[in-house]
Amino acid sequence: MPRLPRIQFPGALYHIFNQGNYQQELFPTSVEATSFIACLTITCKKMGWIVHAYGLLKNRYHLVIEIPSENLTEGLHWLQSTYANRFNRSRKQKGHLFQGRYKAILVEPGQILANLVNYIHLSPVLEKLITIEQLPQFRWNSFRSFHSGNHPPFLHCSKWLRILQLTENQDTREIYYQHLKSLASDKDSQKEEGFLSMSNGWVLGSTDFKNSMLKKLEKLQSTKSWNTNEIHELSERNWSQLLEKGMTHFQKTIEASRSDKKSAFWKLMMATWMRQQTNVSNKWLAENLHMGTPGTVSAYVGQFSRRKGTQTEEFRKLAEELHKLKI
Repeated sequence: MPRLPRIQFPGALYHIFNQGNYQQELFPTSVEATSFIACLTITCKKMGWIVHAYGLLKNRYHLVIEIPSENLTEGLHWLQSTYANRFNRSRKQKGHLFQGRYKAILVEPGQILANLVNYIHLSPVLEKLITIEQLPQFRWNSFRSFHSGNHPPFLHCSKWLRILQLTENQDTREIYYQHLKSLASDKDSQKEEGFLSMSNGWVLGSTDFKNSMLKKLEKLQSTKSWNTNEIHELSERNWSQLLEKGMTHFQKTIEASRSDKKSAFWKLMMATWMRQQTNVSNKWLAENLHMGTPGTVSAYVGQFSRRKGTQTEEFRKLAEELHKLKI
């Protein structure tokens, strides 16, 4: 199955990560970690990348990078292959070092970027490799470089500092460290900043940002060459747009969806129309319209159709409204 092409454009931000094959340690000692940073330095110089944050853990790495041109794939191929060759040569071994293709998640500029940087800076603490007090001395994380004021040439902190309304100086470094200390012990704040989803999906950002990236993706390649997961993600975006439009038509909110009864007339109309006009699943409708189980959705839609609910004026008006939405 052909792979989905990477979305690449000047100024694009990515959360890049990969892990060792079969959980193999990528950085068993400081020698390997130093080698990776050296490879990253060369890659950034070759490609003109800007790194906003980086973190090396025992069996994986995380990067937040910004590309000046469409060279993400080229640069990461060089970085990973060069490091893997050096790793295997120094340890006198053969075989795949990384677990397949790296993951590249598009990141929306703004608060999401700042949250992601916080997440990467705190990762060794959250995984209990070190304490928060040891973070400024942890060599394989960009926080140490930032906190000391001794940046490698590829590291740029100004963008996420501006988002946090800070400018880089000695006082600011300590203010940011205190912020991380507070965040490290506050599970609710971590959840609010989206720590649990930083490595999930293919886009980190708002619905508008995700939709704009999907439009770019649709222009790159026909959906015929996409795999099942990618088609499903595009479908879910379309279903969500339709549901949002329908709820606006009925003057309903998410709260109303939760509190209205499972067989509310407006829910029956939405579910029936979407089952007729899209490939939406009963499971998705059950979860997003709060209609119980997939089985109850199927039963409700069948009953609504048999009772000629689709021939009502209300259903006709809904259908006209939803057909205006291009999907």
